[in-house]
Amino acid sequence: EERAYTHYGLETGTGRLRSYDRNIQNVPKPIREVFEPDSGTWTWFDYGQLEMRVFAHLTQDPRMLEAYRLGSDIHTVTQVALWPTSDLQDEALRVRVKGFNFGMIFLAKPPTLSKYSGLPLETCRRFREEWLDFYEMAADWMVRQQEMGLAQGWTMTVYGRKQRLPSSDIYPLSHIASCAVNYPTQGTAADLVKRAMLRSEEHTSELQAHSFSS
Repeated sequence: EERAYTHYGLETGTGRLRSYDRNIQNVPKPIREVFEPDSGTWTWFDYGQLEMRVFAHLTQDPRMLEAYRLGSDIHTVTQVALWPTSDLQDEALRVRVKGFNFGMIFLAKPPTLSKYSGLPLETCRRFREEWLDFYEMAADWMVRQQEMGLAQGWTMTVYGRKQRLPSSDIYPLSHIASCAVNYPTQGTAADLVKRAMLRSEEHTSELQAHSFSS
């Protein structure tokens, strides 16, 4: 048997955790069974569609908020809006819709959308405009966020943590503008994950203490 360790660092822009020198943060599900914690107790939590939910909260887009309120999700709503005759059980199409949605919440351009969704470039050009029209409030928020971020040089998470945008001496304006849009979403999601990890550790310690006292 071998003891496995990792190291954690923070991305300077968004504050997201990254695991390195043995990345055990993103271990594929089938392989996780080879690990056994020293305590013998696994702690598991998951925030489904975290960044999409954070984006819906930040933008207050009514269609996105309604989707989650009704127990649906933005991927399904987008598929119905852009692919009205498609089969919601089509897993391959859902993967493409998810790739398209995640690209759009960062206001990606058609070539990037095509790369991550696997959709033809012309399709992405057309769907991009339809998406912006359908999620109108989200589209307006992204434009305002981009302008504000470029003007002040930083953005902020829901928890009030400032995120300095990349330097114009190193990066092109298009990249900085993209960061101005996606930093609040990614940064807030990162804050939530770190808070959840701390609460998870506290809860696990309480369970272990209760077990020993019993």
